[in-house]
Amino acid sequence: MRASVGSVLRLLPRLRRYATAVAGSLRAGDQYVEMCLETLIQEPGRFDLERPILPQLFELLHDAIDACGIEETLPADLEFDGSLGRAVARLSPTERRLLLLVALEGLSLGLAARILALSKGEARRRLASAYGALRDIRVARILVIEDNKPLADDLADLINESGHMLVGIAADTRRAAVLAQRRRPDLIVVDLHRGMGGLGPVRAMLKGERLPVVFLGGRPAALRQDDEPIFVIDDRRDMRLVEDTINRALIGRNDRDDDFREAVGT
Repeated sequence: MRASVGSVLRLLPRLRRYATAVAGSLRAGDQYVEMCLETLIQEPGRFDLERPILPQLFELLHDAIDACGIEETLPADLEFDGSLGRAVARLSPTERRLLLLVALEGLSLGLAARILALSKGEARRRLASAYGALRDIRVARILVIEDNKPLADDLADLINESGHMLVGIAADTRRAAVLAQRRRPDLIVVDLHRGMGGLGPVRAMLKGERLPVVFLGGRPAALRQDDEPIFVIDDRRDMRLVEDTINRALIGRNDRDDDFREAVGT
């Protein structure tokens, strides 16, 4: 256990953020985290140093929450004042955990499913249900920058079928800048393979607005090092992956839904 103390401490802010989001309250979240750490100290045999640390911490946290048996009821000091946060809080416990593991913590669906002891198929079904509940609360306005018509058409169909609103398709960033000013999108999807020039022109187009951007293809490692709310998809033809990433970006946006982000401490 001693060998992992430093790693646990480094992950503690993430654990608190996740616990707060699951519980809907910083106070309740910290109580769960405290119980989780107490278990870790009292039962060191439950912690396997050969396995990744973060999934085990989430598992121990869930055990602490389940031991209390109160997650079904919204706490009196609920800190999610906005409609999105309250919609998350009203999800079933499993769907809420799954959504937050994927959308807030950025875990893969497969890893989140293992943490929650779900099959991948069941996890995908529950995640789709959770996203569907949130779409009933808020429809996102999405702008696409793509000059390949077949791919643009696929993206348009995906966005419309997922319940969001396509506010325009631009063949380049100059046209996209005009559309963005007129139609105020919540999120931008841009294909780096089509000569858009990377992050620079998109950032210039946004002029300081921190809209989440989903990049299709390009240089994932370089883009992920940036502080902007950026999401990168290596396989631009995988429409299921595109949809999952759009949903993750919308849940994680930090300016338009700051009630949710501030409540979870990010």
